[in-house]
Amino acid sequence: MIADLPPDLFAFLLRVSVLRRFSPEVAAYVTEFARAAEMIAAIDARNLFLLPVDTKDQYHWYRFHPLFAEYLSKRLEQDGVDVRGLHCRAAQWFAQHGALAEAMHHALLGDAFEPVVQLLEGSTPPLSSIIQLGAFLRWVDRVPPERLSHHPRLALLAAWACVMTGRASKVGKWIAAFESARTATEDSPQIGLLKAMLAVQHDDVEGAHIILRSLEETRLGHPLAQHLRVALTIRCLSAEGRHAQARRLYNGPAARATRIASAELALIAAAAMAGGCLLEGKPDEAERISVCARAGGSTLRPALGQRMHVRGCAGRHAI
Repeated sequence: MIADLPPDLFAFLLRVSVLRRFSPEVAAYVTEFARAAEMIAAIDARNLFLLPVDTKDQYHWYRFHPLFAEYLSKRLEQDGVDVRGLHCRAAQWFAQHGALAEAMHHALLGDAFEPVVQLLEGSTPPLSSIIQLGAFLRWVDRVPPERLSHHPRLALLAAWACVMTGRASKVGKWIAAFESARTATEDSPQIGLLKAMLAVQHDDVEGAHIILRSLEETRLGHPLAQHLRVALTIRCLSAEGRHAQARRLYNGPAARATRIASAELALIAAAAMAGGCLLEGKPDEAERISVCARAGGSTLRPALGQRMHVRGCAGRHAI
């Protein structure tokens, strides 16, 4: 099927195959073929395993069938194409367009550092999705520590990513890297929040609550940190049996932004409150909170349903 392709079309086909998905815009930037849209139309006309990708943005995205993409990647290696350079350009394009996960993916493959640093340090908040944390950690693990010595905010992000993904043993290294920079920033109070979250993970509820009380009047830098503060405080109050106080916090003005937000980290507070209701023996209230969590009902309900089933079985056995 490719034996009679014009040389320029085949060259374009090879180069664009480094992209898991591509539009004419990103294809032109990465491959440096100005007529990328015409090339994609020619590929489609020849039925070269081109599949449309359904998205809601302004771009028309495509991808290759996985088997065809695998074949093209092997041809890339054989033909001596500068694959690393292609990935670097892809990282730049996705970084410029705010696509963090894809920028990270190509940065890892192309050893591109600056585009991702600029994206992370220039966005507020830099990591609004838990899904992005895995890609960020894979990237930061590949970056020599000395390259991050002048980027304390990235060290803080690495600490958060480790906490949120259960890699508590590595958090101390990144906290130390942030503190060694000796640069007071609006993000500095988040170190206390990190330590509170570590305490909760180690079942030190009392220690976590002491830290959280010391942060009650502190500005934490951005809304996501506030969501986590609310979630941790609710978790501590529920663990201490202070369910009414936890409910007042969740329903009060301090948590209003958390209740109406659609960010994944905001849903952690809803999950904490629902879990507190389960501890209190109010599964119906837990279900109501999970359903009402904006844009998160479908995310929380399976986990809550599973926990209700386990707790219900335990209750029946106790009776």
